[in-house]
Amino acid sequence: MSQADISQADEHLARFRSLWSRQQSNVFDGSQIVYQQLLNAYNESHRVYHNLTHIHRCLALFDQVSALFENPDAVELAIWFHDVIYQIEDSQNEQFSANLFMTLTDGLFNNEFRDTVYQHIMATRHNTSPITNSDTKLMVDIDLSSFGLPWDEFLNDNKSVRAELNHIPDEDYNRKQMSFQLSLLNQPSFFKSDYFNEHYEAQARSNIAKLFELIKDNETSV
Repeated sequence: MSQADISQADEHLARFRSLWSRQQSNVFDGSQIVYQQLLNAYNESHRVYHNLTHIHRCLALFDQVSALFENPDAVELAIWFHDVIYQIEDSQNEQFSANLFMTLTDGLFNNEFRDTVYQHIMATRHNTSPITNSDTKLMVDIDLSSFGLPWDEFLNDNKSVRAELNHIPDEDYNRKQMSFQLSLLNQPSFFKSDYFNEHYEAQARSNIAKLFELIKDNETSV
């Protein structure tokens, strides 16, 4: 690990410990233990996309729009925990991640705050349930922000997601991914918040359309 990497790791630890300590209601500081548990999870060998890089990208976007949040600490903790449990093809990963957060903070954080974080995490299931909370909308959009990256970056992220599911035949994988992406496209807007709709919506729709054409071309050439 380079000196720059060590410095960045120290910054993330300090940031997390400060975030955790702002919410805890007792004097025992277990933030470093929790942080190490998060690191261990996000460094699991089967993760290619749902790893620390994804979390750090989400945090960078969080910082970019921090002035828009009503309760920024709740969103920041949801970012840290939303993918902490990631088992390949398990549809309950978000539920397990939210449950872990609730377990680790039982008796430590205010219950109303805990419930808010829980709801933010559960929203990253990205189903079609309506979202009314403005912070939850931003949380969901941050998680999906890679769809709105420039094409080359979006394609690299798509390849990383594919690598996590490399045991699935292309036809099955493409069908599932296209179904998920169409469910997002068929909503009134891809992104839920005004900020992400303004800055990322057009690029996300362009990326997905281009990806669909790429998949169709590959299927035709086989």
